[in-house]
Amino acid sequence: MVEETSRDTTTTKKILSYQIIDNFLDTHEFDFLQTKVMEQEHSWYYGESVADESKYENEAYFMHLYYMDMPEKIKSKLKPEFQDRLPTKSESFDLVKPIIRKIDHNYLLRVKANLYGRTETLKHHPDHQDYHFEHMAALFYVNTNDGFTVLEDGTEIESIENRLLLFNGATMHHSTTCTDKKRRVTINFNFM
Repeated sequence: MVEETSRDTTTTKKILSYQIIDNFLDTHEFDFLQTKVMEQEHSWYYGESVADESKYENEAYFMHLYYMDMPEKIKSKLKPEFQDRLPTKSESFDLVKPIIRKIDHNYLLRVKANLYGRTETLKHHPDHQDYHFEHMAALFYVNTNDGFTVLEDGTEIESIENRLLLFNGATMHHSTTCTDKKRRVTINFNFM
């Protein structure tokens, strides 16, 4: 059974403040996804900066881009070299399909996993927007740890495995590291 906690429950068509859904995937689907994403064989790629690289240094992390695309009206505004790389889909895309199927969306923009290494003290990353246009974001927590997500209004969302956080991806927010596990792993979904 899915336990759901909502804040500011305006309709999904209008971007809501945020919504938390615990036990988002059934046990079998979650266990399979968690095992695959957390195993040593899962591919991770070095990211220079958690937020805008031109503004922040020394904020490195690891990521896996499962999927990325843009609607034509947005894609046409991108630099040609970036347009040519879209859409892109990783060999591990099937891992995230159970989550995608359960998210109400019209257009999937991006699916990206983030891995932050353990730090001795909890480190807050810089505030950022996923994209600078109205869209929804869903953050899926792969493992439980003492890190969290901080929303624009200062609300802190705990990292609890198999939790999904829905919020406006165009609003400022940020992540943190963790201190009690070897790594903090989340999967970020952006959609319209």
